[in-house]
Amino acid sequence: MNDVLSALIPPLVVAAVVIIAVVKLFRSEAGGRRQEAESSEKSSEASEASSD
Repeated sequence: MNDVLSALIPPLVVAAVVIIAVVKLFRSEAGGRRQEAESSEKSSEASEASSD
């Protein structure tokens, strides 16, 4: 049983690191788009308010 676990630990660690990196990448990319959308909404609202 120890042989099996010792053989599986390195691939599991690598897989976990890759999954965490992919999740962080997706979250950072989605967060950037969300911030861009919010800033464009705010600028469009500000331009509408100043034109009134």
